[in-house]
Amino acid sequence: MRDKLESSILLALVWWLGMLLIFYLSPRLDIVSIFATLGLALIIGLFFYLYMKGEENRTFAAIEELTELLQSIECGKERIVMEDDRFGVLRDEIYKSLVAKRQKQEEAVLARQQLKRNMEDVTHQIKTPLTGVLLLLEYMETDHENSNEYLKRIQREVRRLNELSDLLLKLSSLDARAVNFQKEPFSIQGLLLDVELDLDYMLEKKGLTVTISGDDFTLLGDRVWLMQALINLTKNAIEAVNQQGKIEYVLTHNAIYRSVTVKDNGP
Repeated sequence: MRDKLESSILLALVWWLGMLLIFYLSPRLDIVSIFATLGLALIIGLFFYLYMKGEENRTFAAIEELTELLQSIECGKERIVMEDDRFGVLRDEIYKSLVAKRQKQEEAVLARQQLKRNMEDVTHQIKTPLTGVLLLLEYMETDHENSNEYLKRIQREVRRLNELSDLLLKLSSLDARAVNFQKEPFSIQGLLLDVELDLDYMLEKKGLTVTISGDDFTLLGDRVWLMQALINLTKNAIEAVNQQGKIEYVLTHNAIYRSVTVKDNGP
């Protein structure tokens, strides 16, 4: 709107000055003045047409740049040139809006992938005690003398399934970033013994031995979540070794760090 107003004022000013010059040179209204006025009108009209044509071309060029910007952003190869022109603000807003949209899409994809990994992890953990319960039930059918011991183990596995159901709820809370990890002191060696006890049926089935090397130390953290992590690592080690294999927990601690290493002699 401002450009059109300036153009109109400039056109009127040029017309006025031209008419003053014509009547100054030829005060009488004769054929010369008439043709001079007509020529002035044609010249001014031609320049105005050329000016508007240039404005139209510049507008089309700016629209084409915006179109290319949209295409480049959709392809992930945004090339934006900051210019203070008639479309400068629009170009900046389009760029910011589309980049923010793409970032949200990427975050949604990552969230779905993380949820998939979490669900696979929970399914993996639930399958372990269920397999143990089925195996213990088979033992009870063939070994009636130790049925009470098998029953105790089944009860322990059922309790673990109940804990896993709670962990599933916690995973949902983790995805929502609403979980507060507990900080409590506990013995790392005691934790490893509990891990071994939970997986003893798998260890016995393959005839595996588990050893703990290194001195015990105290950790400050969430015992339940760390136990689940160690159960996963130990189960992976059990699946990796052959019959009569060996699994070892190596405890290391000094003034800088404390670590637990799960090792196996599998291939």
